[in-house]
Amino acid sequence: MRGGAVGGTVAARSAYDVTVKETRRPTGRVAGHDGAQQEEAPRGWTLPVRFERGFPRAARVVRWMLGPRLVDLPLRALVIATAAPAFVPAGLESDAAGYLLLHYTSVLLSCAAAFVPRTAGVVSVAGYLVFLSQYPLLINPWDFPIAIAAAVLLSEGRWRWWLALLGLQACAYGLLLGADPTQHYVVQSAVPIWLQFALLALAARFMERRVGQEIALRAAAAERHREETVRMRLAVAADAHDTVSHGVAAQTAIIRLLSGERNPDGQTRLLGELALVTDRTQLELRRLLRVLRRPESGTSPEPVQVEVLLRQLDGLAQVAAIAGVTLTTEVGALPHRLSGRDAEQLQYLMRELVTNQVKHAPLGSACVISLDSSEDADGRSLILESRNALGAEPGREPWSLAARAAELGGDCSADWSGSEYRVSIRVPIAEAREDAAAEVAISLE
Repeated sequence: MRGGAVGGTVAARSAYDVTVKETRRPTGRVAGHDGAQQEEAPRGWTLPVRFERGFPRAARVVRWMLGPRLVDLPLRALVIATAAPAFVPAGLESDAAGYLLLHYTSVLLSCAAAFVPRTAGVVSVAGYLVFLSQYPLLINPWDFPIAIAAAVLLSEGRWRWWLALLGLQACAYGLLLGADPTQHYVVQSAVPIWLQFALLALAARFMERRVGQEIALRAAAAERHREETVRMRLAVAADAHDTVSHGVAAQTAIIRLLSGERNPDGQTRLLGELALVTDRTQLELRRLLRVLRRPESGTSPEPVQVEVLLRQLDGLAQVAAIAGVTLTTEVGALPHRLSGRDAEQLQYLMRELVTNQVKHAPLGSACVISLDSSEDADGRSLILESRNALGAEPGREPWSLAARAAELGGDCSADWSGSEYRVSIRVPIAEAREDAAAEVAISLE
């Protein structure tokens, strides 16, 4: 049966590895346009699922207009609101058809620069040169879409394109001053505009990166939590398999011994051991199911009332009576509540003590389990003691109890110098909150 338990554990671990490998998400980093690793841009604005499914083409158009980034929508709205007043004919310097065509085309490209900045920027540079060649003495409106396109490209992190458009604009201004030196005021007014647009673009870039990092952190935390939940549940499944396998193996061994036992006293003792093994297996399965239902609680349940543990001790006394052992409990000064970890370990200690008494105490003898607590400079400790008459076998150290007590920071001692076998266990306990609700009492009973 142990081989089956190991096989189940290995199978559970393998299932976990496969599950994690198949469901692991990307790290959130992709190759940029220049081959460098950049943070993946977060998903932009979401649309209603019914709209996306019913009108897929319209949904793609709307999504393109909203943009792939969260800052695209406010940027595009700002650009359109800034460029729209240029459609008003009050500020026109000429009513020539060519002038009007170039003017309104520059306004349209100013709006388009928010959606397709690279194309709009290149076309605007060409439009600037065409306008300069046709109307050198008039104010050239094509520098505005160039500045907008450069700012949008800078907000996307394409600083090389921003430098390229800035250089082309500087060359265009050189041609303008060469044609009409009196228009130096145009260059002077363009400097603060480019500076302002650059600051807005960098602010948008920073906001987008910050939002992307926050989304990536939250996604990574959610993924870690999911993987930890999967790991914990698979570990619980493996532990449950081992627990059931161990319990069934112990029960099978006892039943085999019981089938060959002809002595009524031996049959009574084996029946008691069988009941204790079943009870211990049920306790372990309850603990594993609690962790499975509430993964965030781990192995530290909420505080438990001592009355719940005393009722469990009474149940153990009834099981010991089946095995022909009269068990008496003595309760001293105990705290009203114990922490979940202390209560859980106390259950294991009580069951182990009772099991040892059923196995080794003479049939019909009186056994005692006492619970008490003490307090000193190191803090409060819980004291468990079992007393029973020595059987036919000589006394020996309870190594499993000693190991568990040492793991909890306590100690265990045994004495069989007289006719009585006495085991004393001392373990430190934590103070539970007095206002804590013992919600796990139901799961422990």
